[in-house]
Amino acid sequence: MNPFASQHLALLSRLARIFHSSLNPGIILRLVLVDTVRLLGATSGSVALINSETGLLEIEASVGLSARGRRLKLRIGEGITGWVAFRGEPARVTDVRQDPRYIPARRNIRSELAVPLERSKQSHSGARAEGTQVMGVLNIDSIRLSAFSGVDEELLLTIAGQMSSLIQNAWLYEQARRRANQLDALLKLGQTIMSGETLPDVLHQVARGACRVMKARFCAVLLLDGVGENLKWSATSGEPGTDLIEYSLPVDNSQIGMVVRRKKPATVYDIHKSDPLPFAMLSLHKKLVSLAGVPLLTGERVLGALALYTDRPHRFSNDEIQILSALANQAALAIQRCNLSEKLISTEEELRQSERLSSIGLLAAEVAHEIRNPLTVIKMLTHNLEREMPKDDPRRKDFEVLGRKMEQMNRTVERVLGLARNSEPVFEKTSINSAVEDLMLLTRHKLAHQKVQLKLALQEGLPDALIDRAQIEQALLNIILNSLHAMPRGGNLELRTGMSLRRRNSSGLWVEVRDSGTGMTITQKQNLFQPFLTSRAAGTGLGMAIVDKIIKSHGGEVKVRSRFNRGTAIRIYLQADHAVSLPA
Repeated sequence: MNPFASQHLALLSRLARIFHSSLNPGIILRLVLVDTVRLLGATSGSVALINSETGLLEIEASVGLSARGRRLKLRIGEGITGWVAFRGEPARVTDVRQDPRYIPARRNIRSELAVPLERSKQSHSGARAEGTQVMGVLNIDSIRLSAFSGVDEELLLTIAGQMSSLIQNAWLYEQARRRANQLDALLKLGQTIMSGETLPDVLHQVARGACRVMKARFCAVLLLDGVGENLKWSATSGEPGTDLIEYSLPVDNSQIGMVVRRKKPATVYDIHKSDPLPFAMLSLHKKLVSLAGVPLLTGERVLGALALYTDRPHRFSNDEIQILSALANQAALAIQRCNLSEKLISTEEELRQSERLSSIGLLAAEVAHEIRNPLTVIKMLTHNLEREMPKDDPRRKDFEVLGRKMEQMNRTVERVLGLARNSEPVFEKTSINSAVEDLMLLTRHKLAHQKVQLKLALQEGLPDALIDRAQIEQALLNIILNSLHAMPRGGNLELRTGMSLRRRNSSGLWVEVRDSGTGMTITQKQNLFQPFLTSRAAGTGLGMAIVDKIIKSHGGEVKVRSRFNRGTAIRIYLQADHAVSLPA
């Protein structure tokens, strides 16, 4: 037997034992490479694999190369190694100095032998398809001229075939292991997400879990605003770099917006070339490269999007998009559950408030009824006593004041009874300016006593309003009293009237009460019309709830502007009796 053939058989036998060992694939590749270089009398050797992300040939294992040589990366078609990867054919070069394709990875190399590493093509379903695909190159070099023969080439092709099977199996195993880990992590994350009690907690769990499961640099949950035109950064994980709360992405002009518009996943290989908008003003954007976005869907309704960013070029596989989509589906269900839970809590609170209002209404009606009976008797006796007095008796003035005050008490009792009965307003044409002026006459002494400067800015030529004058005066009085309580050491109070020609497609009057008082906190403003809410040590907290009830019964609305320690402006809108054009 030819001694070379005997050595080749011995090498193949040894390599077969190495290939079937339980060692790490990376170690196996190096062991095989060491024996191959030794037996074929080569000076150095390497296994270069195509990086699916960058498309470059990168050295996976090597023998006899310097650190610089091991870092060498080649494009497909570049160098002899790149040519073999491009053509899928072996290359045996007797003198590399005469070959223009050669790119040195080590000094003094004279000859080179390179063969392709091929794997079977896979269909989209994962089944094996016809044909092969180059995944790398097995390469050996020598400092001798014409160091490798045709027999060596055949042997290296045989070794490359076994290497290819090893690498392909290792890749398949790694993909299966990674997918199993992702599915396990996804299951655990789904349980955590669905157990979240509040929406912010759920959103942050989703963002953190997506980063952990997908090993991403940065993840974000973006929810649509009420109009559906912009996406708000609702939760982030990774390195936000800056506060994202104030930023929003337009649905019609961003890659994430495209995910929402189409209701389908989308990927971007390089956001700096395709979609710089999301991070144009953030320090983080330079660190991020690739993007995968999936919509948050409940049925056909889109809630927003889940976005995932990597810090290196990455082509997202179908498996990764499926994992991310499954996570997004779980997130959408959790978001919907939280929204329904919040609505349920809000409805329960409204029912409790309604019950409290009903109870206080019944109590108020009973108290008012008990007051009205003795008040009627007092009025009758007072009237009789006044009739018996001489006309010049100075006490008559006292009885006149007493009579007015009892009449005022009687009107108050009637209003309480009307509120308890939920009586409908009695509409009549009324000058809103006249009502405001009369109200100022009633409160002028209290304003002066509290050192509050009054300013009236009543627009002339306003049409009459169709209102219940007593109820509107009561509403304005409650607002004014709240303003006075907010200015215990004096201040400025301004009452203004005007007209909105285009409010809800009709003309409408408005009255505004503006003070320079303590203003309201965000919480106080949000709960301003809730019954029994008060910021004072004394008071029932019903004032603004009554205002809201009265204005709504008139088909109007109340608008509030307030800043803590900067004052408050409350404007009520009412329907005018008829549409008019005001003088210029």
